Formats: sequence, structure tokens, C-alpha cells
Amino acid sequence: MQPQTSNEVFYKRAVTALGIGTLFFLLFLLLISGAVAALTFFLAVLPFPSVIAKLIYQLTYGALYLAAFLCPIPIMKGLTRARGLPWQAVRTDRGMSRYLPLIVLGGITVILAQSYLNAGLVSFFDFDRLFDSTLPSTDGKMTGLDLLLSLLVMAAVPAFCEEFLFRGAILGNLLPFGRGTAVLVSALAFGLMHQNPAQFLYAFGAGILLGTVYERTGSIWNCVALHFCNNATSVLATALPQWLGEEKGTVVLLILDALLVVSGLISIVFLTRRASRKPDVRDGTFGRSLPQADGYAAYRVEPARSVRLLLNSPFGVFLIACAVMGILTMLTLMLAGSMV
Repeated sequence: MQPQTSNEVFYKRAVTALGIGTLFFLLFLLLISGAVAALTFFLAVLPFPSVIAKLIYQLTYGALYLAAFLCPIPIMKGLTRARGLPWQAVRTDRGMSRYLPLIVLGGITVILAQSYLNAGLVSFFDFDRLFDSTLPSTDGKMTGLDLLLSLLVMAAVPAFCEEFLFRGAILGNLLPFGRGTAVLVSALAFGLMHQNPAQFLYAFGAGILLGTVYERTGSIWNCVALHFCNNATSVLATALPQWLGEEKGTVVLLILDALLVVSGLISIVFLTRRASRKPDVRDGTFGRSLPQADGYAAYRVEPARSVRLLLNSPFGVFLIACAVMGILTMLTLMLAGSMV
């Protein structure tokens, strides 16, 4: 067996601490699933008006979701420090980049293109039929309250807590071992976390984009804003056909997509040219990288060794567990579909 270098020892300690935190995160998700199932049962039994029941369900679900993603962060922090490594705090001090509108337009355009590719693959493998039943449905037309609750619970809450965990805590504390390793590992964890084969490629690609934004701008708020805007567009894409009618809503969405693609491509060209220049203090945070904390030496680990060490750690257990749960979900739905 090849002896580990000092950098690899530090890396193994880091992925062990982060991995134990992600296993706690997985446990929290399972507990929340049970709590949501119990809440659904009680709301169906108790004589609440439908509006009140919907409000209780959405707000409770949002609070539980928030707790599941944020509670593992102090666990990761404590375990990292206990292993003699400095904790890379989530970068919130720099605020939002002056280029945020361009980052959002360009980012959503990339995610939109990827979503069409993902939709084609999902349709080709017939995953859309399998996972239709897992998508939330609304009875009748989406109301103003439905829209507000969806923007809060389906757009704002996931954007905030997912970015703080996957980009802020996980990616941030892997950056000292190499930018590529940090972005790819955090994106892989983000994709597998969804435990849905139909969403994996989409979430993995979005994770790479969001990780790059965090690494380049040095502020988690840019990622939160981009993530929220992307989720909000999905919510609006569901609401518009209901409000305007299927045919008219589809036409409006196609026009908006075309405008978004044009403005997004212009934004991408500008940001690419701007990023190639030498950073200027007058240009805010764009084009800068996160500083490496004191306490690490020459940190970098060879990619092949980093993968092996990762898989032989609690973080690898988390990745494998999420993949297995996603496959089991797919097989269960396939079996249920064949019995109908």
C-alpha cells in the first residue's frame, strides 16, 4: 500500500469530518420524511380548512428542510477542528457581486440548456413516466397564496440551505486541496443527494456551475441568488400555463426562454472576457478566488488518490448510500408501475 503524504493525511481528515456530517444530514432527511408523513396524516384527519392546512404543511415542511441542511454544518465544523484542521467558514462577508445580474442571467441560461438536455435523456430512458408520481401536484389553478408559498418553500428555502451546506461548508473546506476536486466532489454530492436518477445529471451540472460561482466570487450570496432565481423560474413555469391557459402559457414561456437565452449568452460572453483580465480592486469580488486558510501546507492531492481516499471515507459512504437509495426508489417505482 502506498504511504500517504502529509497532504493526503490532511485530505483524509477533512473528508472524514465532512463525511460524518453528511451522514448526519442523511439521517435528518430520513427523520424529516417520517415527520412530513405524520404531518400529512394529521392534517387529513383534523378538521382544518384547506387554506390553513396548506399553510401549516408548507411552513412546517420549509422549517424542517431548513433544519436538516443547516444542522450538519456545526457538526462538520466541530469534527474538522477536532482533527487539527482549520475550518473554512462560509463566506458571507463580501456580499453580492456587482456583476450579479449578469451571473444570474448567464447561469440560468446554462442551466436551461442543460435542463433541455436532461429532459431529452429522461424521456429517452422513460424516467419521466416513473417519476411523475413523485412530483407535487396542485388541485385546480394555482392561487396567489400557492405562488407565494411555492416561492418560499420550493425556491427560497432550498436556495439558502443547500448553498450553505454544499457550496459553503463542503466545497469551501475542500478548496485547499484543489479547486477542481472541491467543485466536482461538492457537485457529485449535490447531485446524488436528490436520490432521483431523473434529476442527477441536472443537479450535478448545476452543482458545478454554482461551485464555480462560489469559488470565483468568494461570496455565498451570489450562489443563493442564482439558485433562487433558477428555482423561481421553475415555479413560474408551472403557474403561467394555469393562469393563461395551456396554449397561451406555453407560447409566453417560449418567448421568455428565447429572451433569456439571448441575454444570457451576452452575459456569458461579457463575464468570460472580464474574468480573463487581471482582477481590479474596483471591480468588487468578481474574478477572485477564495483564500486558503492558514494551517494547510501545499495541500494539493493527485486526482486519482483523492478519489480513492474519498471513497474510503464516511463521505464515500454518504455518496454510495444516496446512489443506492436513488436506485431503490427507481426500482420500486418500476415495480409499482408494472403492477398497475
